[in-house]
Amino acid sequence: MAESEDRVFTTELIWDTGTDGTAIPRELPLRATPLQVGPEGGWLPVHLMAAAAAGSFMSSLLRLAAEAGLCVLGFVSNSRLRIPGDPSERPTLALEPCIVVASEQEVERMRELCEQAVQDSDMCRMLEDRVDLEPDIQVLAGRRGRQTVTIALPAASSQTGSAPEISLRDYYRRPAVRDRIVEYCGGHGGRDVTCVFLGGIIPDDPSATA
Repeated sequence: MAESEDRVFTTELIWDTGTDGTAIPRELPLRATPLQVGPEGGWLPVHLMAAAAAGSFMSSLLRLAAEAGLCVLGFVSNSRLRIPGDPSERPTLALEPCIVVASEQEVERMRELCEQAVQDSDMCRMLEDRVDLEPDIQVLAGRRGRQTVTIALPAASSQTGSAPEISLRDYYRRPAVRDRIVEYCGGHGGRDVTCVFLGGIIPDDPSATA
């Protein structure tokens, strides 16, 4: 079996002022906006590494899901890069993706794809065995029209052992869910966010949203 060719990715970093710089990718046809790196720019190198690992994982997972015929209805991820105080210890990364699928039958398969995505992700592979993956896979069930759309919550929260269902409206009214949305949009406690738009794919008609 022939070995795959090496891939090389090049960036240019231009010093701006203080300890900040501007990073520009050099691969074509990529047309990315220059990124400010440094304390004043808001993106520290460690933030970029955490974001790069999460983005690499997401790209790998979506590709694997498409190949497996699984429809990903929603994806949001939180990543935490831990830099030990002891220089002899190596950094670790915690990935906490929340993934929405259409049915209970797809949950276990999606969990398997998450594990595979870590193995396929370029950035996760750089961290070797220091990636802690904690996927939260939710089930969204619904149909077109004004009928109730429900979300099946994890079975661990149910006294009966089965996944309870609540309306989509009630789910997004939960304070913890709303706080996470605000955090994902870059706000803190709602103070920095002026508007949030939420869209959900209707499983029976992926071209429509609710």
